[in-house]
Amino acid sequence: MIRVTHPEAPATPVSTPEVPEPAGAPATLPRRAAARTADVAGWVAVLFALDRLTTDLTVVWSTLWSLAWLVLPVWRGGATAGKRLCRLRVVRGGGGPLSLGRALAREAFFLASVAVPVIGVLNVLTVVNDPRRQSLSDKVADTLVVDRAA
Repeated sequence: MIRVTHPEAPATPVSTPEVPEPAGAPATLPRRAAARTADVAGWVAVLFALDRLTTDLTVVWSTLWSLAWLVLPVWRGGATAGKRLCRLRVVRGGGGPLSLGRALAREAFFLASVAVPVIGVLNVLTVVNDPRRQSLSDKVADTLVVDRAA
């Protein structure tokens, strides 16, 4: 409890809200990998089709598809299709839903790890060695991937 005082007012206690613990145990690396593999397979399949169907707006459609497939489901429901399939959920570090900015930062860092393989390797090593099983992208966005099945 924090006490806030003002020279002209009596001291009044102000309580600070406690951050809830996330529901569910941290997800294991094999389940995270299976979920990400399913997500990437669906994502790439549609990107490939978009590339074949459009020429002028490929970048626009690819960006919109990436947001729709990877970011919006995590922001709105806590899970992509692959995470739902593997019964996983993404939550804030202290529990609770993600903001759009956190979901976007998390997936942007993942895409950077695809583009720069060293970051991808560090991402996996971080999950293996972190007690909360957070990847670098989880740490950047202050998120956790938890098991919904528990």
